[in-house]
Amino acid sequence: MNKLPYIPGSAPFTPEQRAWLNGYLAGLFADANVGEVAAPPRSASEEKRTEALLVMYGSQTGNAEQLARHLAEEAEKRRFAPRVMEMNAFASVDFANEQRFVIVTSTWGDGDPPENAAAFWQHLNSHAAPRLDHLSYSVLALGDKNYSDFCGAGKKFDERLEQLGARRIHPRADCDVDCETTAKQWMEGLWPALEKVGQASRLSLIEKEAAEIAGTGFSQLLLPTGSEPGKVPDAHYGRNHPLPARLIVNRKLNSARSAKDTRHLEISLERSGLNYEVGDALGVMPANCPALVNDLLQALGCDGEEAVSDARGREISLRQALLTSYQITQPSADLLRNLSERSGDAELKSLLAPARRADLDKFLDGREVIDFLLNFPSIKFTPADCVALLSSLQPRLYSIASSLKAHPGEVHLTVAVVRYERHGRRRQGFFGDQCQAHDFLYCEELEAMLAGGTLTRLDTAFSRDQSEKIYVQHRMLENAGGFWTWLEDGAHVYVCGDAKRMAKDVDAALHEVIRKAGGKSPEQAAEYVQKLKIEKRYQRDVY
Repeated sequence: MNKLPYIPGSAPFTPEQRAWLNGYLAGLFADANVGEVAAPPRSASEEKRTEALLVMYGSQTGNAEQLARHLAEEAEKRRFAPRVMEMNAFASVDFANEQRFVIVTSTWGDGDPPENAAAFWQHLNSHAAPRLDHLSYSVLALGDKNYSDFCGAGKKFDERLEQLGARRIHPRADCDVDCETTAKQWMEGLWPALEKVGQASRLSLIEKEAAEIAGTGFSQLLLPTGSEPGKVPDAHYGRNHPLPARLIVNRKLNSARSAKDTRHLEISLERSGLNYEVGDALGVMPANCPALVNDLLQALGCDGEEAVSDARGREISLRQALLTSYQITQPSADLLRNLSERSGDAELKSLLAPARRADLDKFLDGREVIDFLLNFPSIKFTPADCVALLSSLQPRLYSIASSLKAHPGEVHLTVAVVRYERHGRRRQGFFGDQCQAHDFLYCEELEAMLAGGTLTRLDTAFSRDQSEKIYVQHRMLENAGGFWTWLEDGAHVYVCGDAKRMAKDVDAALHEVIRKAGGKSPEQAAEYVQKLKIEKRYQRDVY
């Protein structure tokens, strides 16, 4: 009995496409002598593809992880079998057996990978790094154009994977802080690229089976596989739909004699459905200072009622845009370049050179958009041109200072308001606490924990309580022996605060403690710190 050719389950077609082609073949090859048609064999992969997809992320605040997990959800809809993990979990991956690899990573510090990706980056640059000629990959990079090394970590991973022989199947996308549109476009191009991986070997199988069954050249009949557009969904509450929460408590933590103003804030999450874990951050949608907005409008020669577009393309007044849509303190790189070109200012142009990034950072310290508008009064901007040169106003992330177990339906924050003068203007920002008598935050609670035995030791570092300034790193070095013993006994180290100064100084002190008290070489100390990070025993919430 003759049998008709069919499209096997391993062919790179959807079930609907395969059914259509099998019907086409039945009509093409059927004749009067054919008594029955062989039904194509069904396999588990006919309804669900089994092509593995490895998705690894490097995330400091959670955005990259969220995008990576969303990507995996979309991949499952396209019948891939995705695995999602942080990059520091690379030891659990047998890269020799991987074909499809996607990286989603943010950038931290001066173009560095986030802490949960640092070990993988170190591995890729070590002598143990494998050849990856069989691997097909793409990278989604997250960053902020206000920083010189925009998306630096993503660029580094992209280049290093290529150096190790991996094949870039879809161009890297570099996302600014408003990443939704760019990420969506990148995903739309990613799916057909992933579909094609391994297609050559599958086509060879089709040709072989078709030749054996039909003895024809039917293998030239190919149809493209379909793919749905990738979508970045809006959660019920999120960046594009923030929760209008009720402020329950606003309590000053400093004494009346303190120069500081640090607040304990309690916010209701009632009926929001929002949950968090200890260590998470809360994004708060800010509004700019109305007085500063008035100064900007005066410098621009505008009354504020001019129509402009907000960061999402909606028409609003210029005043409202400056209040709620755009960053009006830190000048964007686009604004600085525009002023440099239009003013012909040689010094500003020189400072924008990549080699002078440190000088530029020092120059910008304490300077805001208003300073540049006042310094270049001859340069005029239309309202539309002005907002086009400003960065979008982003949610401000605050470390959560509460637990749902202790305070169900609430989230607490500790926020310091700092007012100071710089370059002839009053400014606002964040600094450390200086005096124990006036700035010992949560003093009563901490001392009660110490008295009750919940805490067995409490060391503080108030910088102005003595003639020489004392900081956290000094306390660490003073107690290096005990600190080393704690580390060896499994202690965890948590650091929160300024990334450029405090966090770097504490990190250097940690290495020194390990070198001196632990008797390690600098290289061994670096390996020890890296191991702490991998084990999640050294975690930093820095900005």
